[in-house]
Amino acid sequence: MADGLAYTSLLLNGVANNLTVIYGDGHSVQVSGSVPDGTITLFEDGVIEGTGYQTVNKNLSVGYYNYTYTLVGSVNYSDVSETLFVNVTPATPQLTLLLNGTDGDRSMPQGNVTLECSSTSNIVNNLSLYIDGAPVYNSTSPLSYTSNMSIGVYQVTCEYPGDLNYTYRNVSHTLTLLDASVPQVSNLEITPIVNQTQNVSVNVTVTDDVAVDTVIASFNGTLGNITLSL
Repeated sequence: MADGLAYTSLLLNGVANNLTVIYGDGHSVQVSGSVPDGTITLFEDGVIEGTGYQTVNKNLSVGYYNYTYTLVGSVNYSDVSETLFVNVTPATPQLTLLLNGTDGDRSMPQGNVTLECSSTSNIVNNLSLYIDGAPVYNSTSPLSYTSNMSIGVYQVTCEYPGDLNYTYRNVSHTLTLLDASVPQVSNLEITPIVNQTQNVSVNVTVTDDVAVDTVIASFNGTLGNITLSL
C-alpha cells in the first residue's frame, strides 16, 4: 500500500506551511493530490468545510484557526491526516482627520471650526475627539464637531480605541487660529492745542478681541512715530 501523504497535500495560500495574515487580507485553503479513491475531508476547527480536492477562500476575524484534511478508505493508499494553522492578526484602522476640510495642519482666522474624523475600515467602536488632550466629543464614524474657538494654537487628535479586528490608532493635526479683527480706535484727544514750544498729551482708546500690546501715534513733522504708554 502506497503512502497517501506522498500523493496529497494541504496548502495555505499555495504553500504547505503555517500562515499568519492580517485581518482583511483573507487566505486560501487547498487540498490537492492525485489519489483516485478514498474519501478526503477538510475540517476547520473540527467542523467539516468540504469533501474532495478543493480550494476554499476565507476571510476570518482575528483568531487562531486549525485546518485538517483526512484521507480514509483508499484501497491502494494508506489513511493520512495533515494539519496546518492560520493566525489572523489585527489590522491598523484607516483614520482621516479634517480641520475645516483640510487633512493636515491648518492656519486660519479665528471663528467657527468644524473638526471631522472618519474611517473607511469596518470598525465597531466609537471615535473620540480631543483638543489639547482633553476629550470634547465621542461618536460613531463619521464624527463631526463644530465650535467657535478662541485665538491660539491647538493640537487636535482623533482616536480609535481598537476592537477584536483593529488595533488602537490616533491621528493628530495642529490648528492655528489667528486674530483677524482690526483694532478699533476711538476717543482720540490731544490737549492742549499746541504750538512748537508746548508739550502735548495724547489720549486714545484702542480695543481688540485680544489684549492690545502696542499703540503708536504718528505725527507730521520731525516727531515721527511715538509709542504710547498703555
